[in-house]
Amino acid sequence: MNQDHVMKNTFIEFEEKQWLNQWWVWLIVIATSVGAWYTAYIQLIEKIPVGTNPASDLGVVLIWIGFGILFPVFMITSNMHTIVDQDGIHLSSANCIFIRRFIPFESIQQVHIRTCNPILEYGGWGNRGLGRKKAYLIHGNVGLHLVLKNGATIFIGSDNPEEFLSAVQSHVTEKTFVN
Repeated sequence: MNQDHVMKNTFIEFEEKQWLNQWWVWLIVIATSVGAWYTAYIQLIEKIPVGTNPASDLGVVLIWIGFGILFPVFMITSNMHTIVDQDGIHLSSANCIFIRRFIPFESIQQVHIRTCNPILEYGGWGNRGLGRKKAYLIHGNVGLHLVLKNGATIFIGSDNPEEFLSAVQSHVTEKTFVN
């Protein structure tokens, strides 16, 4: 699979952007950010050392920048972008240059809509999997399950799996429809 495939000026048959929308993820992001801001305020502004073994002021600044600013910005901009054109399926993430994948239609043997258990099957959400079993899902548990001609499987999460399947199925020779 050519992961560096570049889309030409082409007709897009399906496009979807998925954003993080789990409440518990945002609870963690907010709590972490508030903790970093509070620590920075107490130690840097109020000049009261935080904890029994306080970090240096430089350490607190680095924690504040990392967890109070960069981490929330990273999480706010986290998304998965899926495009289907006449060549195949393009997957990318806006804030992670390492998540770019192109799956040509010629490499797909079967495709169907499936519900998965992200934690048990893939260890959670995100760009997951090892070896011949991979998953790309930012939230939820429904998407397209691809079986490739080389035996590998790929699960791609989608908020619109029927529309996604429709865009892919006309290009794949063998189709399997399972819910």
